[in-house]
Amino acid sequence: MGGQARTVLRSVHRWVSLVLGLPIALIAASGAAVDYWFEIDALAAPAFYAGDSAGPPLPLDRLAAAAHRAVPGARIENIFLNLDGRVAIISLTGPWGERLRDLALGRASGKVLGERWQDEALIERLYGFHTNLLLGDGARPLVLGLAVVFLALLASGAVLWWPAPARWRSALSLRLAAGARLIDLHAKAGIFSLALTALAGVTAVMLLLPLQSDGSAPAPLAAARPSPVQPLQSLLDAAQAASPGWQAVNVLGTENADEPLRVILWRPAGLVRREALRIVHVQRATGAVAEPSGTDRHETARSLHNGRIGGELGRVAMAIAGLLPLALWITGALVWWRKAKTQRGHGVTG
Repeated sequence: MGGQARTVLRSVHRWVSLVLGLPIALIAASGAAVDYWFEIDALAAPAFYAGDSAGPPLPLDRLAAAAHRAVPGARIENIFLNLDGRVAIISLTGPWGERLRDLALGRASGKVLGERWQDEALIERLYGFHTNLLLGDGARPLVLGLAVVFLALLASGAVLWWPAPARWRSALSLRLAAGARLIDLHAKAGIFSLALTALAGVTAVMLLLPLQSDGSAPAPLAAARPSPVQPLQSLLDAAQAASPGWQAVNVLGTENADEPLRVILWRPAGLVRREALRIVHVQRATGAVAEPSGTDRHETARSLHNGRIGGELGRVAMAIAGLLPLALWITGALVWWRKAKTQRGHGVTG
């Protein structure tokens, strides 16, 4: 690349980074927090995770009845079952509208341990910022555009770093260049993390692009409902019995009596094995279990984006990748500030 083209590219890279780099970095950092959803939510709202007593969990039907007693006139939208088995988080809509109200109930006692509006939870706000800057789904194209800009900044940074053949050893050295330690730190942090940050950016673009229908709509079980309909707990037990080694974490459509019950099952990650989720439909009258046809084509991109495809090591790696853009923005801004300060000083003395 010629000297003039490199100068133009460096100027574009610098100013786009300074102007758009901070919101990009904050979106990425919030993603690192979202990757530890339950850990952060447990710190912010301990009542929703701590439980109140040990003992066998109550049947799901008794927990649902307890929620209705606590909030009369409400409708249960879903029941989240905490992984440690001590708390059920029941999300309700009601006379107030579609806004979700969360109740935390002890699974052994049925007591209400905490209440909150779901959209006011810290982790929900972090997720909202990460996906749409807290501006609603209409802002997703803006976040998509910022993800594309992020990839362009990574590419331009790599081009600007690319050394002459004789300088490869020093360019890849972990020792920082004397007299230019800050800019060298910025360049080497960017190049050594390029694979991870590029993976985060590419998968973000894939997740933010609209998912086109492939014509393979899920095929739920038949809606015929001979009486009597089985209790919720029996249906949940049937879902788990059909999937050994998986744990039920969410029950959806508990009061949609004309549709099958939907149960989300979870398989934990190993050291290098990916975490996995699957959804099954359970016929309310017979307890028959089936998986819907069709697949979520975002599943692989999502598993790569949050690192769960690589187990716990992958999750840690992608959380670090989420924090790196902020480090790059800070070091880049400091380089610009020092250079601007030096130029101002020369202007005064000169």
